[in-house]
Amino acid sequence: MRPLGRFPRLGPELGGQWSGFRFVLGPWRWMLVVYVYFEDEDRVVIVTVEDARSSLAARSGK
Repeated sequence: MRPLGRFPRLGPELGGQWSGFRFVLGPWRWMLVVYVYFEDEDRVVIVTVEDARSSLAARSGK
């Protein structure tokens, strides 16, 4: 998570119900870390950590 401290827009934006959130892959390819960046506070908040292999995981589509 250290890279998010330096590069808070590192991950691509999600869409649909996840609009406004971004994601990065964790240390394992299946680990999806969903976060939001509050630019006015210069703060990153991790919202959820999900198994990207699951059909219920956050998606970038609508």
